[in-house]
Amino acid sequence: MLEEELLEVVFRLAKMKYTPERICTFLGLNTKDTARLIERFSLVDDPVKIRYEQGLTVGDYRIDKGLEKAGVKGNPVAVSELNIRQYHRRMDEMKKELFGI
Repeated sequence: MLEEELLEVVFRLAKMKYTPERICTFLGLNTKDTARLIERFSLVDDPVKIRYEQGLTVGDYRIDKGLEKAGVKGNPVAVSELNIRQYHRRMDEMKKELFGI
């Protein structure tokens, strides 16, 4: 698989919240190739990690946008869910900033 194709698959599956391990399974990688790709997900400047993070962000945005639209139409559960998601996102960002996790 070409690097560009790999990055597109990683981005597309990250939008759907696939874990790096699940992406490797989807790609049908053997144990050696899985270990190599999993390592790339942890390297800060690696294009695989960058595309994965972008995919996760786009996926979150789409979910939040849908909840926001439903909230505007009067769905109180959507408003509540959006608030919960925003709270958890802030907590995750603070953990990453303070503790690197």
